[in-house]
Amino acid sequence: MLLITIIGLLASLITLFAVWGRISSMYYNWSNFRKGGIRITFMSGAYIIKKGDLDGQQIYQSSDRKEDYIRYREQGKIEHYEEIPPFFKWRMSHWGDEIRTPQYPIRLLK
Repeated sequence: MLLITIIGLLASLITLFAVWGRISSMYYNWSNFRKGGIRITFMSGAYIIKKGDLDGQQIYQSSDRKEDYIRYREQGKIEHYEEIPPFFKWRMSHWGDEIRTPQYPIRLLK
């Protein structure tokens, strides 16, 4: 009987941590993307995520090579801009997604 109680407690704790992670992701997305945002990807693979529009506050920057943040243009090539829709226009199933991950398909949110 004690073993079953311990297993049940462990299962409850694991579930609680999983739900907490999802809820914290939803809060992060809501607080940063209520009005939408933009992701700018550079030829180096680095990208920036900003709140609102191009003049909005930068909330994340990344480099895919685990180096210092590098952004540059190659001859004749430009950055790739992707608009992040306002939070309440996302599909509900994606509210808790981690959109800061590299190559996250923004089209899934619509």
